[in-house]
Amino acid sequence: MSSDSETGKSGGAVPCRPVLQKTQPKVPPKLPMKPLLKASINPKSHSKQSVELATTTPESSVDLSPKIAPKKLKALISPVAAKTPPGTPKSSPGPFSLSSTKKTPKCATKSAITPPSTPVPSSPGSLAAAMKSSKQEFHAQRRLRISGYGRKPGSPKCGRIMPEGMTMADFAPPVVEKKRCGWITTQSDPAYIAYHDEEWGVPVYDQIMLFELLVLVGAQAELSWPTILSKREHFRAAFSGFDPAVVSNFNEKKILSLASDSNLSQPEAKIRGAVNNAKKILEVACEFGSFSSYLWSFVNHKPTANKYRLPKQVPVKSPKSEAISKDLVKRGFRFVGPTVVYSLMQAAGMINDHLVQCFRHEECLCLPDKSTGRGEKGEAQAVILARRDEVVVC
Repeated sequence: MSSDSETGKSGGAVPCRPVLQKTQPKVPPKLPMKPLLKASINPKSHSKQSVELATTTPESSVDLSPKIAPKKLKALISPVAAKTPPGTPKSSPGPFSLSSTKKTPKCATKSAITPPSTPVPSSPGSLAAAMKSSKQEFHAQRRLRISGYGRKPGSPKCGRIMPEGMTMADFAPPVVEKKRCGWITTQSDPAYIAYHDEEWGVPVYDQIMLFELLVLVGAQAELSWPTILSKREHFRAAFSGFDPAVVSNFNEKKILSLASDSNLSQPEAKIRGAVNNAKKILEVACEFGSFSSYLWSFVNHKPTANKYRLPKQVPVKSPKSEAISKDLVKRGFRFVGPTVVYSLMQAAGMINDHLVQCFRHEECLCLPDKSTGRGEKGEAQAVILARRDEVVVC
């Protein structure tokens, strides 16, 4: 070919079309390679990291990959990070990695670990906007999953639903029971509880009522107090309302009929003793004005309040009851021992033996003094005086 070109230039022949020669790409010269360093492997501490040191590239390796513009490179990289082969050490994410390095909470599900894969546009100008919108969507879904964690889906509640068979009374607060004396329990007779809450320990100044209490207290040797309270109306009918003037006139026939009454369950001696005590009450009333003023004179016409905390601390008799018993025996009364007199003082309110924790302890202390006619019921003294004038006949 060189000869033909030369003849064409010198001679007058027509020049031929030049043939282009194929050029080969220039290859950079090979640089001398340094020998690989043998990694020192400790047999005792054999690890993956020590083995990887032997396969590393030398320090003087040259990057022969073609250079690509960074903007075009971003468009080619996928938003989801490629999985690394096992055995390679963990490295920090690169500048173009979209995977989040923050630790996900335990409550997040598997779907919340990786952001939703959104198609990345080919144009580099809208890449930042797409990444921002994908992040916002990812965090919005994550917040929804966290807020609904542990909740069971159900129908919306339009209001409180009451279980079947229940009423509003079942939701009312429990009624706190009043504290009473230790000998009063929830299993006690209702009449016994009512007597404790309304009568026991309340000062009594009516001699008719005092005579009734004296007869009922004396009957405790044969009957219990709840039984006596259940037969109280029968006692009143048998003893003519416990009027001392009427009972003192009972004849032998009346006494024997009462002794044979099965509802009273009292021996003949107790019936005769009640008739005898009715006569003595009339004698005491002539001397002191009334049987009430005679009894209350032993306590200076004022109730005595004890402060017992336990039922076993309440005595069955006291020095005061022994003194009253001796004086009554001297005046001819029967069945009036210290124990009977102390029970009479408790029932008549001469002694306040309600326990300190009982609600009636303070209530009995705040009761008005009816002996002088003061208090809410000032007419009580007038009624007592009227009855005394009718009964006492000197």
